[in-house]
Amino acid sequence: MTILLFGLGVIALSNVEVQASSWHANSPAEIAKRISSNDRTFTFERGDTFWGISQVLNINYQTLMEWI
Repeated sequence: MTILLFGLGVIALSNVEVQASSWHANSPAEIAKRISSNDRTFTFERGDTFWGISQVLNINYQTLMEWI
């Protein structure tokens, strides 16, 4: 899934189906390696979660989900 970060707005552009038996959540530390303070977009990768991304961006995960 790709999201565009424009101020307080986030737009979902696509999604991918994943099997639970082969899935694990990426840690905020893993996600942080892929986010720069200059980035205006973020592309979800397998294992990314709203909670993990919200920890990196220092926002509430529920707020992040509302932007989509």
